[in-house]
Amino acid sequence: MNIDVFDKYNKEIQKECEAKLDYVTTKAEYISLINDARKHFETTSIQGSPINDVIQTQIEESGIHEVLNNALMVCDMYLPYSLIDLMQKKIGFEGIKKMIDDKSKPEADRASLINSLIGIENEDLYKYLIDIIVTSDSELLKEEAADVLSLMDKNKVNLNILESFDKNGVNNELLSVLVAVYKDTDESDSIYQLLRKHFILSDNKSMIANIMADLNDGRAVVFLRGYLSKNLNDIAKSEIVDICSAISRLGGYTEDFIKFNNQTH
Repeated sequence: MNIDVFDKYNKEIQKECEAKLDYVTTKAEYISLINDARKHFETTSIQGSPINDVIQTQIEESGIHEVLNNALMVCDMYLPYSLIDLMQKKIGFEGIKKMIDDKSKPEADRASLINSLIGIENEDLYKYLIDIIVTSDSELLKEEAADVLSLMDKNKVNLNILESFDKNGVNNELLSVLVAVYKDTDESDSIYQLLRKHFILSDNKSMIANIMADLNDGRAVVFLRGYLSKNLNDIAKSEIVDICSAISRLGGYTEDFIKFNNQTH
């Protein structure tokens, strides 16, 4: 029965994706599709019993860790919300954190467990996710931690990230989190100013230009074009292409720089 409920979960996710995936064009839309499919699964039943009741019964019979291990083994995309809710209540942040930190577990399982931290109110959680982003060797874990962090209280996210910058220096992945949190808000100006300052100091200007494009602040067009105008003869052709790509994403004109770049080959 343990596996049956999680097989059903996979089928529901697959059915939703097959019906709607052709209309998905961005990562945000994809995540939204998966989350909607997970929510729909929670409205279904097994032999007339609500999903939450079925999983609760399994936990009472087999224990939270056995049910959770079965779910991690079977579920193709994250974990059911009902299981996450019960897991948070029974083992809490520290219990989930211990499992995430177990490097003997597959990365995909650890990423699913990071996703299951969504909704926990714990001051230590901000620092824990930031630590994963700054120190982990796994791009999958870093990406999942960034996604979870971007969904949390934006003021606390901002405070903890700025504290990390003061302590460890600016981290590009954390800059991306700030952009995700503050894009299209009244506070986006401070993030733009931070990106502008870091662009000047950074050795990876292509990356920062790309993050600027994610913020979608039109002022970056003038700023980035000004940088290229002053430095065309001194920077790599690949950097010119990358920054032009960011300018184009922002709706800016780049043909003059592209023409210059082609003439210098």
